[in-house]
Parts: sequence; C-alpha cells; structure tokens
Amino acid sequence: MGLLLLALAATEPRRWRLSLAAGLLTLVSVGLYQAVPTGPTPGTRLLVAGGFGIAYLALGTLALLRHRRPARAWALLSGLVPLGLAATAYARWEGEVTGWAWLPPLLLLTAALASLALFTLRRGWRPAAEAHAATALAAAALTLVTQLDQAPLTVALSLLAPLAALASRRTGLTWPAWGSNAVAAIVLSRLLLNQDVLDYPVWTPFPWVLWGYGIPALAFWWAARQLSPTARRGPPCRWAASSSPSCCPPWP
Repeated sequence: MGLLLLALAATEPRRWRLSLAAGLLTLVSVGLYQAVPTGPTPGTRLLVAGGFGIAYLALGTLALLRHRRPARAWALLSGLVPLGLAATAYARWEGEVTGWAWLPPLLLLTAALASLALFTLRRGWRPAAEAHAATALAAAALTLVTQLDQAPLTVALSLLAPLAALASRRTGLTWPAWGSNAVAAIVLSRLLLNQDVLDYPVWTPFPWVLWGYGIPALAFWWAARQLSPTARRGPPCRWAASSSPSCCPPWP
C-alpha cells in the first residue's frame, strides 16, 4: 500500500503529500513486521526492509528528477525512509545479526545519498541538496553505530563533525553545518555521561584520556575553523571547541 501511494504521488506532483503518508505507512508496517517474534528468519526480514528502502530511494529520486517540486520533500523521502528502515531493523536484530553484515548496505546508502547531494547541487536544486546531505550524514552516523560501541563510537562520531563542516564550507549548504553541531552535541553528551573512563584496560589512564578526549577536542576545533567563514549562513560550531576542555574533564 505504501509503494502504491508513493507511485501515485510520483505520477501526480500535486499529490506529493501522499508520499509522506506512504513513507510513514511503510515505516510502521515494516517495523511491526520486524517485531513479530515468530515467522521468517532475520535474513528474510532484513531483505524485506532492504527492498522497501531501495524502492523508496529509487522512486523518490525519479520523482525528484521528473517534477523537481517539492524538491526537499522528495529528497527527504528518498533518504529518511531507507534510513528509518535500516535503523528499525538494526534495533530489532542487533544481537542476532553480525555487525559486519550491516556495513555494505549502509555504506552504499551513505554513498548514494552523498552522490545525490552533489548531483542536485550541481543542478542548482539547493533544497534537495540540503536534504540529501543531511541524510547522508545521518547514514554515516548509523554506519558507525552498527560497527562500534561505547568509547570508540564516541571518538568515531566526533570525526563526523569536521567532515560535515568541511562539506558545508565547500558547498555553501547550511544543513551540514547544523548536522556538525548536532554531532558535537551528541559527542559531548556521551563524554559527560561516561563515568567509567578510568576503568578501561590500559597501562595508565592518561593515554585513554588524551585519545578519548583529545581527538574530539581537535575535531571540534577543526569544525569551528571550517564553519567560521559561513557563520552568516549557518550555525557556528565554535561553542563545541570552546566547551570541550571544560565540559569533558579528564576525571569523572
């Protein structure tokens, strides 16, 4: 039903709001399908989620190329629905499906969304480029979540902040700048909530403190430098660099 609504909206641009209903319906339906305790194997259910994700990515992109307007709605639909399906499937099958199995599809999704962001930007479709860039950043973050946990995940996530800031500076897009600040806020929250930093099995606490707090601090500093020329068009990230020494003390 969700795909039928999406196909109907894609053929008639004035009915684009049906595409939003289609995406929500698909997310709820596939989410409930994943939650059923009995039935097909996890591999089969993941294939179902992946198939719907590919369909929405393809149909949303085709609708964008055909109608262009509303560009942001089509771009968000083609990115958020596959991303939501992947996140729902991972939350359900995290302990039963090996971590490496999530890597190829999520990397492909990230690459596809980033490529669409560049493609739409070159055509001058800035609303679509903003949406694709933001969903590509979210897909990259989800990829890291599926492969890492605890402190290494925090450090890896911090590296997304300067990458998003660099993308914002090079392209002039503002949504990646907001994404850089969102990543910084998440990383700072994780560092503040980590009360076991000195319990990690290392020779002394100081190498981990320098690595676990030093890399995020450097990442925030670099992000602030990248975003400073675009302060009028996007949110500055300087608060993250200035907050990291005081908000992330080396001792819990």
